Amino acid sequence: MGFGYVFLGCLLTVNVTYHNYTDVFAVALMLLGLSTLAPYARGFALAFKAGLPLLCVCFIGFFLAIFDLFGLIAFPEWLSPSVAAISFVCKFLFFWLFFIGVDEVARETDIPKLRAHALRSRFLTPIVFFMGLLLEVGVFETQTVFLKYYLLGYLLFGVIYALLNSKTVYECYMLICFEGDENMDEKPSRFSFKGKGTKNGRGGSEN
Repeated sequence: MGFGYVFLGCLLTVNVTYHNYTDVFAVALMLLGLSTLAPYARGFALAFKAGLPLLCVCFIGFFLAIFDLFGLIAFPEWLSPSVAAISFVCKFLFFWLFFIGVDEVARETDIPKLRAHALRSRFLTPIVFFMGLLLEVGVFETQTVFLKYYLLGYLLFGVIYALLNSKTVYECYMLICFEGDENMDEKPSRFSFKGKGTKNGRGGSEN
């Protein structure tokens, strides 16, 4: 189902350092998954809509990076940072809405562990993208020791954030399925989702 494509897209976001080359593919995969998930949770539907402008911004960033790599066209110096700053805002909105969708489904299927992980990702989302935004808008002076440590901290935090997101989406893939995919005696969910792999279709509450 759609969580598989979202998982693959999340894995690509682990590439924090050279994200301009992979973001467009990551977002395209996640949108492909959300096109299936959107009817089953409002958060997923809103994330799909928010992902469309994000895909356009990532597409522009990809070509700016390619042109810069091969020295094909000299763009104004402000263009790439501006596109990157817009992409951080769009990513924040996209992931925030996506994990609202995960929380909706986890609540409906009664999987406390998944709800906790969705909440964790929502809490980290504004922090990681705000940190990235500060780098792009030029808040810090260049060639300072503080900037070097800040950049290192952001890169490590970004990788951890992406891995945690991937883990949460993988849990969705493993614990949730469409109604009717499993032989379970549980009342139908209004999201047409149900837990899988545990007794009565309930997700495990174990850590």
